[in-house]
Formats: sequence, C-alpha cells, structure tokens
Amino acid sequence: MTINIPNLQALPSTAQTIINQLGDKRVITLSGNLGAGKTTLVKALAQHLGTTETVSSPTYSLVNEYHYGNNIIYHLDLYRLETLDEALAIGIEDYLYSGNYCFVEWANIIAPLLPNNAAHITITANPNQTRTLTLDN
Repeated sequence: MTINIPNLQALPSTAQTIINQLGDKRVITLSGNLGAGKTTLVKALAQHLGTTETVSSPTYSLVNEYHYGNNIIYHLDLYRLETLDEALAIGIEDYLYSGNYCFVEWANIIAPLLPNNAAHITITANPNQTRTLTLDN
C-alpha cells in the first residue's frame, strides 16, 4: 500500500489507515533517510492508539516506552547499534515478542530476529516537502 502525505495535518488520518491495515501485527519497522519523518510518524501512530505521553526520538536511550490504557508501545531507534549482539544485550527479543506495538527505526541490524509477520514502512521525503509512505504487511 502506498500513501501520499501532503503535510503534517494529514498524519492523523494516515495513522488511522496504517493501524487499520496492520490488523493483529504488532512489530513495525520504519526505514527512510535521516529526517524523512520516522519519529514523526511514530508520534502520530502512538497518539492514534491513545497515548497522551510526549513521543520523542529514542536515539540515545535506544528504547522509549509509552502507555495507552493498560497497553504499552515500544519505540526503538537502533541507529547507534553496530552489531546484532548489541541488540541482544538490550533484550531486543523481549520487545519484539512482547505482543505490544513495537515501532523499530533502523531495524536492518536486527533483521534475523524480526517476527515473520512484521510489517515494514518506508518513508520517502519528496522534493516538494511531501512524503510517500509504503506499507508492506
């Protein structure tokens, strides 16, 4: 599925569409160049799910946790990891197989550990400041 995002105001409806398309999938990888909007999209998805917490990039903490109702959203940014062993050391499998939403930026380093039913989102920043999102699930 391809979604064109003309501006930030379109993110709430984009988030709703994505969540509806995911069905029971809970692990979602996000790829795109630096500044493409991965964290901004996770913020919209988390808000759609019902969190009222401030969503920010987990670049330095590696994992941020947000709550909605009795549920948890994990937001991982693995940009700084260099090896699969580093991912294992932070307990990556606990997050991936928790049954909670798990949004993973820069997931290529953990590709062998991803569940078979993980969904993949690619964000492309276009020259006219719009974004094109591709969802493979």
